[in-house]
Amino acid sequence: IGDGNNMANSLIVGAITMGMKCAIACPDDYKPDAEIMKWANENGKFTCSSNILECAKDADVLYTDVWASMGQEEEKALREKVFKNYQINDE
Repeated sequence: IGDGNNMANSLIVGAITMGMKCAIACPDDYKPDAEIMKWANENGKFTCSSNILECAKDADVLYTDVWASMGQEEEKALREKVFKNYQINDE
């Protein structure tokens, strides 16, 4: 849930390689690498959507990452706005 960055790409490869279903919830402009998503769709059960609840439904594990990684400090305010709904909480 969140940014489709390097961590999301690694989680996709790991999950699909191990035979797990993988669903990534992220804003449309922050999707994982297109080649990795193509590979995941060809090799396993993979979903990428901006619908957080759809991706989280029936999940055994939920994971999120920081909204602004090192080197993205100048984007912090924008990223806080973009990702404010992409968090794990009581909802």
